[in-house]
Amino acid sequence: MSTENDNRAKTELTRVPQQARSREKFDAILAVALRLIHEKGYEQVSVREIAREVGLPIASVYQYFPNKLAIVRQLWESYTSTLAELMGAELAAVGKDAAEENLARVVSNVVDHMIAHHRANPELLDVWRSVDGSPELRALNRQDTINVAQVITSAVLVARPDADPKETMSRALIACETASSTVKLAQELPPPLVDGLYDSLKSVLISIFEEAP
Repeated sequence: MSTENDNRAKTELTRVPQQARSREKFDAILAVALRLIHEKGYEQVSVREIAREVGLPIASVYQYFPNKLAIVRQLWESYTSTLAELMGAELAAVGKDAAEENLARVVSNVVDHMIAHHRANPELLDVWRSVDGSPELRALNRQDTINVAQVITSAVLVARPDADPKETMSRALIACETASSTVKLAQELPPPLVDGLYDSLKSVLISIFEEAP
């Protein structure tokens, strides 16, 4: 737990913007950082360059972000929070009706959202690589995966009270990692290899929970 807290502390915001003008600066820093990381790669981008491109003194960037990792964390959490909102709404439906067709619809909707979001924001792949390359952010991302799996497990157990909680959690973790890794991989594959990949992913995810005891 202390390691997780240490990792989180290293990437916490220095200051959370409250006023509209501060929020505009904050969002501008994130937008420019995302573009530069996409164009050059995480290692080639400095906080000084981000500040220069935004048109702010470097002190203004540090006013919100203690380091470059904190910027990447905000970019990544923006994506994961968007996905979590959709998943929460979809999983609420599973809690009311665990029928096979409803489960298939939920899985399809979540995967379709992930696909659409990545296609509309190809820069996310570079942020993803940055997260994978940072021990601090990998730890936080792992905890996010656990949190999502717990939400999935809770929804499944409401729909299937007799299901084994430990087994359900294990399957939820596998489902989260399978979906995440496959969507990431698809961004790096040539188009012919992507054809049919997402349909296969949906089938695999559905089967994970259909077979749950």
